[in-house]
Amino acid sequence: FEMFYGGCILTNAIFIGIQTDNLAHNPSGGPPPLLYVLNLIYAFLFIVELVLRVCASGCRDFFCASPQLIWNYLDAIIVVSSLVELVGDIATGSGEGAEGGSSSTTQLRILRIARITRLIRIIRITRIVRFIRALRTMVHQLTSTVKSLIWAIILLLLVIYLFAIFFTQSVTNYRMDNSTGMDLALLENTDIYPDDPSQALLRYWSTLPRSMFTLYMSITGGISWVEVIVPLSDVSEFVVLLFIGYVILAQLAVLNVVTGVFCQNAMDAHAHDQELVTQAMLADKHAYVNRLKDIFKTIDADSSGTITIQEFKEHLDDESMRAYFASLELDTSDVWTLFKLLDSDEGNVIELDEFVAGCLRLRGYAKGVDMLKLCYEHRWMCRRLAKFMQRTDSALDYLQHQQQLQQQRPLQCPVPPPLPPPPPPPPPPGGDVIGVGGGHAGRKGGSDVGAEEVQ
Repeated sequence: FEMFYGGCILTNAIFIGIQTDNLAHNPSGGPPPLLYVLNLIYAFLFIVELVLRVCASGCRDFFCASPQLIWNYLDAIIVVSSLVELVGDIATGSGEGAEGGSSSTTQLRILRIARITRLIRIIRITRIVRFIRALRTMVHQLTSTVKSLIWAIILLLLVIYLFAIFFTQSVTNYRMDNSTGMDLALLENTDIYPDDPSQALLRYWSTLPRSMFTLYMSITGGISWVEVIVPLSDVSEFVVLLFIGYVILAQLAVLNVVTGVFCQNAMDAHAHDQELVTQAMLADKHAYVNRLKDIFKTIDADSSGTITIQEFKEHLDDESMRAYFASLELDTSDVWTLFKLLDSDEGNVIELDEFVAGCLRLRGYAKGVDMLKLCYEHRWMCRRLAKFMQRTDSALDYLQHQQQLQQQRPLQCPVPPPLPPPPPPPPPPGGDVIGVGGGHAGRKGGSDVGAEEVQ
């Protein structure tokens, strides 16, 4: 869509030039039928474009909240002017071969409106800037130097004004001292005495505005130095030297400084333009990735789609490959570390996506995001370490307190546990023998035995 209408705008610019040239050759007649039909086609295409943009963005966003608000209003003005021009052509009968020089008041007014809309239509050519990046960059840089342009003009006017006062006073004093009687009215008859130096003084140095204009033309190529410095030689040699000093100061100092300021502002504007910076970064990244892919194909000698540590080391031993990596802002001093950093999945081989992504991460020096990430991890580790040290200190304090309590208790002998009761005595080997003779004998025998045991 953008490319199609970009081509339409480019061809329409050529068409406007052809139509203007035709009108200059035939101001009283109407345009040829072919140009009239082409004008209708272009007007229809631009109306369709405007309607589609409004429908896609919404009327409120298109005219109130769009980031390209100025271009949107410019498109609307161009479309309206095209419609007015078509209405004017139809009303005057230019499209049907009717006479363009009608004497009626209404047709004259319509013709004037059509001419005004043709002038507005020239603005349509500026839409080419939207589709060509180089032109958009230049236009942006020019608009960013407007402020510097104003101050440069003020500085140049101040320098010219100071020197013009001195030259005007010197010439005026010279005329008064010599009493030439020449009057400013003689400037109207300079052809009578073209070689008279007094008339040259009047022409270039008679008043302050003329002196300022002469000085301006002297440094911008509008007049030759000979024409203005020869009359000053009759006034004083010091005036001639001062004029030469003015030219040196203005051309070698003031104009060069102004040029440097303009260049610096243009570079700053290019560096701070978000869209231009984004496009430049994307283009640089695309070219960088293509170079990395070429390196990957060179290192992958067996075309397996992966790079092993042996292949990586063999190619990085080559000085030309090291220099190529250095041109890509990649450090190859430690091959093994570089290989492990590129091998993100730790598979001992590097694939194409890993190689490109790893090289993009390792490109150049540490960036702000790398430093912020390192600071975040450092703070996180410090907090974890502080918590660990706090828990360790608490445990050590508890153990020390328990040890102090043990030391403060008095020493006591341990009490042995009570002994178990002794077992009952075993029964005697003999016993009461009760014989056949009756209990008495038994008792007696028992008593005797007992007595013997006692004895």
